[in-house]
Formats: sequence, C-alpha cells, structure tokens
Amino acid sequence: MIAFRANSFIVAAMAAIILFSVPVRATESKVSASVSVDKEEITVGDIITLTVTARYPAGVEVNIPPLGDRLGEFFIRDISTPAPRTEQNETVKEVRYIITTYLVGDMTVPPVEVGYSYKDETGEVVEKKIETKPLTIHVKRTAPEDAGDIRDIKAPVDLPFDWRPYLLWGGTALAAAALVVLGFLYFKKLRPSAQSPAKSAPPVPPHERALSDLDRIEAMGLIEIGRFDLYYDLVTDTLRIYLGARYRFNGIDMTTDEVIISLDRRLRKLDLKDSVVTMLRESDLVKFAKGESDADRAQKLIEETRRVVRETTRDFGTATTGEV
Repeated sequence: MIAFRANSFIVAAMAAIILFSVPVRATESKVSASVSVDKEEITVGDIITLTVTARYPAGVEVNIPPLGDRLGEFFIRDISTPAPRTEQNETVKEVRYIITTYLVGDMTVPPVEVGYSYKDETGEVVEKKIETKPLTIHVKRTAPEDAGDIRDIKAPVDLPFDWRPYLLWGGTALAAAALVVLGFLYFKKLRPSAQSPAKSAPPVPPHERALSDLDRIEAMGLIEIGRFDLYYDLVTDTLRIYLGARYRFNGIDMTTDEVIISLDRRLRKLDLKDSVVTMLRESDLVKFAKGESDADRAQKLIEETRRVVRETTRDFGTATTGEV
C-alpha cells in the first residue's frame, strides 16, 4: 500500500511538471504576426491603412518596432496604436500605419519584423523575432491605362471663377475709384508719346523664364547644404508658375489637388501628368510633413521639372488648352 502511494505521488509530480512546462515551450509556436491593408488596388497618391497584427499567449511580451518614415516604396504619413485586446485566450496587438506612394505599378510592402520574448522552463528570458509576409499593392495611374491622347466622351469642364482675391481688395466702390485714379495717371503722365519708340523689352516666354529660374536654383547649392525644404519649395513653385502660364490657371495660389484637377483635361500626356503629380506630392511631404529626401532624389526633381517644361513648350501666343 505504501509503495502504491509513493508511486502515485511520483506520477502526480511528473504530471505536474509536464503540465506546467508545456505552456512555456509552446509559447513560441503560438506567436504569429501578419499585415493587412484596407485596399489592394489604388490610384497613385491614395491613402492606405496598413495594419500589423501580433497574436500571442499569456507570458509573452511583443514589440512591434517603429518603421521610420518609409516602408519600401511607401511613405508613412501617420501611426496609431489601439489598445491590445483579448480574443480566444490570446492577446491581439495592432499598429496601424497610414501610407501612400507616388510610383505606378505593382508595389511590394516588405516584411515587417516583430520581436517577442518569454521565459523558458529555467526562468531565462528568450528573445525571438518573426517576420510578416510581403504584400503586393497595385498602383494605377491618375487616368485609365487604356485612355488615348484625346478623350472626347465628356465635354470640357469649366472651373468656377475664384473671387477670393477680388473680395480682399474691397467693395465695388473702392475698386471703381482706384481704376479712375490709375486711368488718370496713365493718360496724363505714364502713357508714352505716340512718336517715341517703345522702350520696354518684349516679355520673356514662360518656358524660358522657368528654365532660367531652375538654373539659378541649382546654382544656389541648397542640395549640398541639406536645405531640401527650401529647395523643393523653389523648384515646385517654378513648376506651378510655369504650368499656370502655359495652361492659363493660377498655379501658384492653388493647392496641389487643385493644380492636378486643372491639368486633368489640359495636360493629356499621361507620363507628364504622372510626373507632375509625383513631384508635387513629394514636395508636399518634404515641406509640410517633414519627409526626408536625399541628393539623388532632389537632383531628379529638377531634371524632371526641366523635362516637363521642355516637352510642354508651345507658342504661348496661340496655344490652346489641351494641346499636350
């Protein structure tokens, strides 16, 4: 009887050891990490929500590291971390990233490395890492791939006239008074004599002015001293002014989205339109979202701006909207 009780005690003790050791050894196999997106097909510049999810049992610590401002070819614009939750005896931890890209084609979200740790049967802390699987997101152009150079299905859309600059000048009475004064000065003092030769030089064409301004910006050496914010501001302002003069809209005072809308039916070459969209969007990230750049990308910006100017140059006296 005593031997039977001793054997029973030994069996129970061994069962207890096995029972308490199994969860520790099984923690590694129960940790999983995955990524998901809310959209797998987007248009260039669209916003995507990328969610990194880790599932793990009790006794495990999980760390989803920060990814900086870039994830492959995607820019990270915002990050949020919801509170962990419990599902089926597992803890679910998520980190959500707001991302976007300005490249066209099948873009890959690279694997994300998630770290975790737990204590083994000896009480030692074991640190491990696991990677998520890559994802592919299809990025379309701003216009359909099969769109031709001339789209005549829809009629041209007239943009609403912007009254804001005129409202700032005051009421109708004040504007009329100013015109009277200016007219008087013109006819009495400023109007040149009919017999005197014209002294003013002919206006510089917008494309020549733009190329000259780009040369001056490049000579400032802003890339070499790391002033990418000022550099992007000057280059894209030059591009906006040129496009406004070329296609007759106020490009310098418009938002990026308004410029893109204005170009939609005026600039018909898809590669040029995509290039303008990419440059303006990237400039917004550098100027307003504190996005990072480098010398190679900055140099490519000014070279691509020159290409857009040269390939859209026409006789500005006779050009009509929608030629290029």
